Amino acid sequence: MSSKQMTEEPKGRTLFDNLEHDQLLTADDLAERLSISVKTVRKWRYERVLPPETMVKLRHQVRYRWGMVLRWLESKGM
Repeated sequence: MSSKQMTEEPKGRTLFDNLEHDQLLTADDLAERLSISVKTVRKWRYERVLPPETMVKLRHQVRYRWGMVLRWLESKGM
């Protein structure tokens, strides 16, 4: 496979789109992007509504994987 083929993106997508999906977000950031309250994000976490793969723990802080959250929402038809 050529290096050009490895960096090409499907039509309508850019490399930047992939970088954006790799972002790790705070509960505040996720709430803002989803237009929900931070309380709802935390409730989803504690009640295990959000799958574990959508989160990563960094020291004592939780971050949310934006791309995984988007996939989860799509799977739920949201």
